[in-house]
Amino acid sequence: MSEVESKDELPKDNYHIYHATSPRNLHDILVSGIKQSPSVGKWRRVNKFLDMVREEDSFSVGPQNRSKSVFCFSRYADVANTDDENLVFAVDTREVDQPMYRASYHTVTKVHEIVSTKSSMSVEDVLKSRVVDADSKEAYNLAEEYWENMEEVNPPIDKGGEILIDGDVRSSAVTCYSR
Repeated sequence: MSEVESKDELPKDNYHIYHATSPRNLHDILVSGIKQSPSVGKWRRVNKFLDMVREEDSFSVGPQNRSKSVFCFSRYADVANTDDENLVFAVDTREVDQPMYRASYHTVTKVHEIVSTKSSMSVEDVLKSRVVDADSKEAYNLAEEYWENMEEVNPPIDKGGEILIDGDVRSSAVTCYSR
């Protein structure tokens, strides 16, 4: 795996997906690849909500635990203009030996926006309140839509959205990275 001088030099084809993470994770990724880990704080509640809806409605397609999946973007355009300090790693999907799932990043962002406004409630209470609260009902309906439209994918990946990898990604699958 090599460092490229800019994000513009990352591979741009249907076989590569992109994982963004803090520079403090660089050494571990170089040595061990991209490991599953619990989601970052701001996504923890929405992931729990989504997992609860999935369990309640018995959706079968998707990672075993969304909050521990390796999250990637399927299109270069989604990482090209990020202004944050994160590193971006290009992952060759032909080298990923774990199941991969594609879902709507826009739908999950809408769920996140609603669940975030309910910060005084537990995630369980947000789910229960859907019978009396329009926002909770909308979050629930969007979560159902999210799971209904999730699909398992194999390379090449021809559609946009988020890619959830249900397992660790070997370092040999990471072709390069950019600061």
